[in-house]
Amino acid sequence: MMIRRSTAGARWAHIGQSGDFVAVAPEDRGVYFYDMPCAETFAPSAVPLVPRQCARVALLASPRCFEGLAWHAACLPLAPGDWRHILDSAAPDYLLVESCVYDSRRAWPQLPHAVAGNAALLRDMAEHAAARGIPALFWHTLGPEMLPYFAGALSAFAIVACADERSFELLRRGGLAPRLLPQAFAPEQFHPVSGPRFEPPVARIVFDGIARLARFGEARDAVAPFVGTGLAVVDSGAFTPPYNFERSAAAPFAPDVLGTVSRTAVQELYRDSGAYLSVATAREGFAPAWEQRALEAAACRLPVLHVGPAAGAVAEVANVFADAREAAEYWRELRHRPLERARAGHLAWRAAHEGHTFARRMATIHEWLGLGGDPFPLPRVSIITPSMRPDNFSHVLEQYAAQTWGNRELIYVFNGPVDRMPNLERPDVRMIAVPPEHAAGMAMSAGVMEARGEFVFRLDDDDIYGEHYIADRMIHFREFAIDSLSNARAWMSFDGRVARVTRVDRIPQDDTVLALGSATYQLLGYTGASWGARRDFALRLGFLEAANAHADVAFLSRAMTLAPASAHLRVNPFNLCVRRGAPARHTWGAGRTELDTLLDFEEVPLAGVFL
Repeated sequence: MMIRRSTAGARWAHIGQSGDFVAVAPEDRGVYFYDMPCAETFAPSAVPLVPRQCARVALLASPRCFEGLAWHAACLPLAPGDWRHILDSAAPDYLLVESCVYDSRRAWPQLPHAVAGNAALLRDMAEHAAARGIPALFWHTLGPEMLPYFAGALSAFAIVACADERSFELLRRGGLAPRLLPQAFAPEQFHPVSGPRFEPPVARIVFDGIARLARFGEARDAVAPFVGTGLAVVDSGAFTPPYNFERSAAAPFAPDVLGTVSRTAVQELYRDSGAYLSVATAREGFAPAWEQRALEAAACRLPVLHVGPAAGAVAEVANVFADAREAAEYWRELRHRPLERARAGHLAWRAAHEGHTFARRMATIHEWLGLGGDPFPLPRVSIITPSMRPDNFSHVLEQYAAQTWGNRELIYVFNGPVDRMPNLERPDVRMIAVPPEHAAGMAMSAGVMEARGEFVFRLDDDDIYGEHYIADRMIHFREFAIDSLSNARAWMSFDGRVARVTRVDRIPQDDTVLALGSATYQLLGYTGASWGARRDFALRLGFLEAANAHADVAFLSRAMTLAPASAHLRVNPFNLCVRRGAPARHTWGAGRTELDTLLDFEEVPLAGVFL
């Protein structure tokens, strides 16, 4: 099957394979994901957005940094023979040099040693850029142990940034004015989204560091309490072949070793596992390696259990433990409590995607340099609430005001008698009326047409939405080329004190994407009150005007026929709880007895639904 640049074709092939690899000819590698520069084939799961070119960056950086920034900038990798020509003729907006062992072009082998032996190597580059009005920035990501290798050239850079506070302090003592720019990851590569799942996730905890177990006793001591609890030891750095490991002091861990894996394989492993174990040791010189891996695991919605001191991004995304035995006990608890595991993973995922993407780092750099072209835009969101119950208007305003997404507006569509319509004059709230003889489908279509946001969400007038409801779902819209999303399952409360979640099959389908043309209603697993979409998609398709209680469902059913290549994402159920009172007060008239057959038996406090 030949895959070209066509967005529709790539989406069809990508999603229609249900998570399997698609054969791509060697000459087509790199065009499958919209010309993304990559070193390996990525597992099909969700089609990333088309890369945006917010700047032209002359770049000397690691493959990891290059691949992350290439989604947001036209990256011009530098080599010893062409860096002057690129700075002279390519008109980059700035020069970015990252401390790295190997650069993305493999043109500067063992860069730290090359720089240490020739201090003028990077200094000439920075001074040449400055002479042409190109700001130069150095980003140190290798930790304080490697800082002396680059110290001789740093004063030539306009901005010196570092990823950890230990390096920050050393740079400050050296007379520089450093800035913090923490580690980052590429969400286009590390994310929880996959195609439909056919096997349940495995309750295992992943430790990425075969080489570290073989080399450091501290690492062995930290990992030992996890033996027998579903431990899986891998090495995505592919440093240590198995025969070396079995001859090392870490030989007792051999039964738990899965082997060395590629960056592609480790992403799939994260999506199919229960947690990630991160370990900090005092003797290691390459601390950034475990920091980056912990961040990438969190980005895949894995709870991260970190043993040892933590700072920066790891402290934000991980559960930190001073004692490995306490961490192992916490994992045993999570292993048998899927809901708590999902809660911890969701918080880690949010912290990673909101604060530690390469787009965030580029936005910070652009702010420092006074450049436009925001790599981390916050598009406008229109929240549409159709209602025929004016007494619920105060609840609607409370739910709207609580949302953490700042760039938003409320479209209140009153579907009742005009003389009972609430009145409010605010620039971010618009009130429109649809006569009561028309159904909810007409009200939703009116709201979509009135909306000015790039994305539209339906919030019911009587359900409870957590403050991060919109922000969490916008993470998906900003990172992937999806057209709509909804919950695959939902929480429901009858008394306002406890909630129960929709009963799921053996294989949960949260964080899965599919083409609507290949879906059925049962496969879609759609939950009402949780619909969101790109406004242009919603306008193009439209709601069924006669649909009432099933307006959202009818919209997606319509898309299955009229927009078969459109991509729909099923998200997890957190931050939405459907409130059920008397059936007569709901357009969906199902009673308590009927709903009990759809809900899981476990009850949780209502507050546990909102993260």
